[in-house]
Amino acid sequence: MSEASDEDDVAPGYMDAVDRGDVLEGVKTYATGLVFAGALTVASFFLVRSELVWGPGIASALIVLAVAQIGVHLVFFLHLTTAPDNTNNSLALAFGVLIVALIVGGSFWIMDHLSQNMMPMHGMAQMQPERPAPSGPSYAKGVVEPSATASVHAQVAGVVQSISCEVGAQVTAGQLCAKIDSEPYRAAFDKSAAEVAAATALLKKHQANLSLLREALQRREAQFRRGVGDRKALAAARKAAQDAQVEVSGDEAKVGVRQAALSAAEADLGRTNVTSPLQGVVLSWSVEVGRIVSKDSETPLFVVGELATVRIEARVDPKDIGALKRGEEAAFVVDALPNRKFSGVIREISLEGGGSSILLEAPNADLSLKPGMTATISLEAGR
Repeated sequence: MSEASDEDDVAPGYMDAVDRGDVLEGVKTYATGLVFAGALTVASFFLVRSELVWGPGIASALIVLAVAQIGVHLVFFLHLTTAPDNTNNSLALAFGVLIVALIVGGSFWIMDHLSQNMMPMHGMAQMQPERPAPSGPSYAKGVVEPSATASVHAQVAGVVQSISCEVGAQVTAGQLCAKIDSEPYRAAFDKSAAEVAAATALLKKHQANLSLLREALQRREAQFRRGVGDRKALAAARKAAQDAQVEVSGDEAKVGVRQAALSAAEADLGRTNVTSPLQGVVLSWSVEVGRIVSKDSETPLFVVGELATVRIEARVDPKDIGALKRGEEAAFVVDALPNRKFSGVIREISLEGGGSSILLEAPNADLSLKPGMTATISLEAGR
């Protein structure tokens, strides 16, 4: 390359490269570079704060502005050109840019690798040892249930005439709760009673006849012993007494059958009165007035629950179940009676199915605890 071309390959404002020593030109060059650098800086902030560029493209735009900013600094401030005197500077700059790129790229790669392989912060938090929970009372919730239930089925077929125990009503053992039409059973009872009366009357008649025949036989036997009796007459008297005895025995059997039928008819008549088998509360009804029921039906007329003692089954936190024991007392309250405190005994402790629960049994003499009430049990007894 000629000497003239080397002199022309000069960065703006580079006063030492040629023998032109123009200070004013150098000042203008630096001022121009400062304006370009400031403009590029302002443009960078403007892009970040405005919506002129699509979000994901902002990073690319900033990179372009950064490269332009580097070019301005290299040309207007560092006077870097392709002249022979600047070759070493260009190589040093390129090497420096390479080193910086390797450091920045390696840092990003290391950070990305650590982010993918290290446990997330929430996982680290889970690994932290749990602090012991502050000591204090624990509670378990359950529902009040009857200690026993009884399903009442129809024992005779017929039409339901009346229902006197509604759902939720408190009942006593033997209390009448429903009435089944009793007319057919009353008629059967009256008929059986008449048959028993007729059979009994016939039996008494034949018994009286037997008594007379036995007296006649005794007279014949006395005459025959004195030698004045007739053997044939004695035999006839014996035969008549034996036949009368057979007849009386048959009548007695008939009376027994008739009395058994009368007892069955009386029982069926009594079964038209449907009563509660225990003291408690009516939980459900499955029939209505006017409906025909059958004694062979598997569907109960109604269900009554025994409330003299109630049960409460409650799920318990596994951390509390180990401190509880069967036979321990536990206090509880119900939402419906917030001002009363009740007490029961832990009858069962269950750990089946991955869960934990207790069964509490409590007296209920005044029947204030009703099925369905929500109970809160205090588990302080086992602590």
